[in-house]
Amino acid sequence: MKKRGIVIGGIIVIAGAVGAGGWYYYKNNSTAASSDGDVVYVTKISDLNADHSGTQNRFAGVVEAQETVKVNIESGRKVKEVQVKTGDEVKKGQLLFEYDLSSIQDSLKQAQLDLDRLKNEAISLDQQIATLEKEKKKASKDQQLSYARREAGRDRQASERYYQYRGTQ
Repeated sequence: MKKRGIVIGGIIVIAGAVGAGGWYYYKNNSTAASSDGDVVYVTKISDLNADHSGTQNRFAGVVEAQETVKVNIESGRKVKEVQVKTGDEVKKGQLLFEYDLSSIQDSLKQAQLDLDRLKNEAISLDQQIATLEKEKKKASKDQQLSYARREAGRDRQASERYYQYRGTQ
């Protein structure tokens, strides 16, 4: 009888130790409890929508974004079209909105026209210089002096146009 009592007492002690160890492990390693003591159960949306049990579950609650980023529009620009709505999920690199670039494109076209005009003017002046150089070689000394004075006047005009152009940039 004594032997039987010792065996039963040993089993009770071992069961108590296993129970205390399990409780200690659960309390210290549980991921279900948050820092403030509230219990949170995490379930994937796909699991909630899956029809495992043959019943349809309905859930009510508020879904909050993990991260919100504020997007600022550059000053002086107009938005042509917004591609997303408030509350839409967006991915990295996704187009959110488009700027209205019509005024910028008009300015670019005007600048291109101005550049083409100046290039044509430079070509014309180069041709005039080449023509005058040929005439100078054929001319007498008095005519060459007259040419040099005329050329100095043209150089002054070309310089003024160049500085005028540089001032508009």
